[in-house]
Amino acid sequence: MLSTVDNTSGGASPYGLNSSGCHFDGIFRASIASIADGFIVTDDQRRVVYTNESAAKLLNAPIQEDLVGQDIEKILPVTDVDGNKLHAAHPVRYVIETKKSIVSSSSLSNYYYSYNGSSPIPVSVTISPIYMGDEFFGTVQVFQDSTWQQEIDRTRNEMVSFASHQLRTPLSAINWNSEALLKKDSLAKKDRRTLNYIYESSKGMTELVNALLNVSRFELGTIELDVCDIDLPEIVAQICEDYERLASLKNVTLEITSRGSSMPLSGDKRFVKMLLDNLISNAVKYTNQGVVGVYMDFSATEDQVPFEAVTMPGVLISVSDSGIGIPEQQQSQIFQKLFRADNARQEDVSGTGLGLYLTSLIVREMSGHVWFESFEGKGATFSVFLPIKR
Repeated sequence: MLSTVDNTSGGASPYGLNSSGCHFDGIFRASIASIADGFIVTDDQRRVVYTNESAAKLLNAPIQEDLVGQDIEKILPVTDVDGNKLHAAHPVRYVIETKKSIVSSSSLSNYYYSYNGSSPIPVSVTISPIYMGDEFFGTVQVFQDSTWQQEIDRTRNEMVSFASHQLRTPLSAINWNSEALLKKDSLAKKDRRTLNYIYESSKGMTELVNALLNVSRFELGTIELDVCDIDLPEIVAQICEDYERLASLKNVTLEITSRGSSMPLSGDKRFVKMLLDNLISNAVKYTNQGVVGVYMDFSATEDQVPFEAVTMPGVLISVSDSGIGIPEQQQSQIFQKLFRADNARQEDVSGTGLGLYLTSLIVREMSGHVWFESFEGKGATFSVFLPIKR
């Protein structure tokens, strides 16, 4: 949120400057003009009302004034690296409709600005609503070209991918050999306990390495998808069955409901299962007694999805729980890589902080959307919208 200070008392400021509104406005504009980041203000109709010279330079606009008065969705669409417009709602429209801020990181390699069809540039951008008193005015955004940061991220991801790949072989050997030894009847009780600890630890390491490898492949754009028709209810039932025992131990009831005629999804079955497993396992792990519900709606309408640009047919999947919830002040970070909320850490539940980040990458790869609602201490509902094949 952008706030302005109106000093109506006049007089001199502590810095020896006249603090009249006019003079403050001049200082404000000079300050904005001096920063290297792009700065754009729009009204509630998405029209550009103010911008700085850096924004024009970063976007390769001929002159700063060319931006003012224009609909930002038309002159500055959000595209992928090839210049193709994304299905997701324009971030400025999203902020206007939801009154929520957006903070994008440079690692979101498919988030690009393309001014009037020019070559797209990767950006890191923060967009927030502007209020003048209680009245909503529009949005303010600060952005920068993140090309250099993406190069750093790419190098780092290549190293992580290489290291993860090299670790898989020895970890697999530990898993296979310890599992084979555990099948022996001649093991002493103490030895079995030690060997079981080795086996479970190596399994945990293998899961971490696989998650890191998948994340780096998505971020590098080297992921290979095996696209096929997917029976979503079958996958959901299988995952819920896998977590039935853990749910029973925690006095948690798993419920599956659906609406509309089931239609096949088109995507990679491995990754659809992975994203649903992440959501359902989190719901069970962070709920101590209660209900975890999985809802599938094959006749979802646009008003059920908080993204204006959703016009394609799709399925809405919601996973709700009555667990610990997510602290409000940390909700904006929940899809960030390696992030875990404070109350999740206190629960002492094992986790890598990669599950929801990987889920967001998978959903984005499938041209879908993921979002959530949560109240600390009352649970959370994570929702995913995925296109379906007619």
